[in-house]
Amino acid sequence: MQQNKKTVHNPEYDFAGYDHKRRFMSYWYQIREIVKLSPGRVLEIGIGSGQTSAFLRSQGLKVVTMDIDQKLKPDLAGSCMQIPLRTECFDVVACFQVLEHLPFEYLEQSLEEIHRITRQWAVLSLPDASRALSLTLKAPGLKNIEVLVPIPWPVREHHFDGEHFWEINKKGFGLDKVVHVMKKNFKLSSTFRSHENPYHRFFVLQKA
Repeated sequence: MQQNKKTVHNPEYDFAGYDHKRRFMSYWYQIREIVKLSPGRVLEIGIGSGQTSAFLRSQGLKVVTMDIDQKLKPDLAGSCMQIPLRTECFDVVACFQVLEHLPFEYLEQSLEEIHRITRQWAVLSLPDASRALSLTLKAPGLKNIEVLVPIPWPVREHHFDGEHFWEINKKGFGLDKVVHVMKKNFKLSSTFRSHENPYHRFFVLQKA
């Protein structure tokens, strides 16, 4: 498959409004978790502004992008609910801040498709609406200590905002419920929140 490496500007993903500092830190975690798995081939579902796929390619990884929005010029147009690819054709399937754009009842079907396509790993991120305080302790000559302190906050209802149908830790969408759906097809290797952007929770899933 020929890879499209051209950068496409889309006002929806402009630097000032979309690629803010906290989101760039999430890109760092996306890249770190994928690189740690030493994949041969990576499928990224949801191209966004293209920052993650561009950097991974600069490091020599073979990346194919897929998006339902053909204006973003992905390598492959398609939906995560019906991925137009053969079974087990990628070492890692990445899907960052995408699945919340579908009603929750489609989460299981999307994960089944991701499970079908990947040989071993899936790396995901989803919005986590619970509140947390990010603390960083710095001292000369020592490694930084980073701590996320949960902030007690009433569980809120989620109201569709034109983008997200649901978010983790909104009423009816607890973390346990989301993980339960994931474990129908995957083993949960790890989950964590970006220290700089706790709204983004990451999941590293191993194919069961």
